Amino acid sequence: MNEVAKLFCQMIFQGVSQTVVDGALSADEATTLARIFVAEEFPDAVCAIIYGSAVEGGFGPYSDIDLVIFLPQIAFAETRRLIYQGVPLELHLFSKETFARALEMARISGNYNQALSLAHATLLFDPVGTGDRVIGAAQRVLERGPSPVPEHMRSAACCSVTSYIIELATNPDASERFSIAASLQPLLMASYLSARGRWVNSRKWGVRAEPLFAEALTLAIDAAYRNQDVTALIAQATLSLEPWGGLRWSGTGARLWLARPGS
Repeated sequence: MNEVAKLFCQMIFQGVSQTVVDGALSADEATTLARIFVAEEFPDAVCAIIYGSAVEGGFGPYSDIDLVIFLPQIAFAETRRLIYQGVPLELHLFSKETFARALEMARISGNYNQALSLAHATLLFDPVGTGDRVIGAAQRVLERGPSPVPEHMRSAACCSVTSYIIELATNPDASERFSIAASLQPLLMASYLSARGRWVNSRKWGVRAEPLFAEALTLAIDAAYRNQDVTALIAQATLSLEPWGGLRWSGTGARLWLARPGS
């Protein structure tokens, strides 16, 4: 972690322990701390589940503990972030009904969100078997896979990517190109996964799902942003969108751009 990142984390995670700063929290310590926290703060919890780096051996500097807590009644799924005994916690609060809705939305959208992370989670306590049923439901949804992407959404993605590439190649304003590049990376990562019938992992999880493509895409977008050289980006976009028919060069603006000198 570089110095700028360290300073940022120190601002955000004020009051964390040295163990968290060093990324040295063990899975046993994380599990024990989580049990104490749930017993103190949510004594009426139906069950509690822990997942993520804290129990998978990847706890790094300034990592947090991810918890899913089921309550008897909660109108909407809720996320909270806090620091408990020097350790950052990220809480995802559900009832059985709100969790069922979250799973269904995950299947329809194709987005592999926190709810589906439960397929590989660990029970903290589960007195009436709710947690086992929740994990089983998440595993079944994961095995079924996401719903197919409708044709109009596939077409919209292809057209949007094409427009972004033209903007990167022709827009003289660096700040506008940066904004376009920031939008294009997650769109192409999501399209790459969706077009192949795979779950869409957002943010860093998308990069981890397909690291080689993500690395090549990052280099291509960087070249397009900095130098307005979109050659590599066109190749990566074509690869990403190939199952959906590729880039859409049918618009007037696209034809004019392709007809420019040197194209």
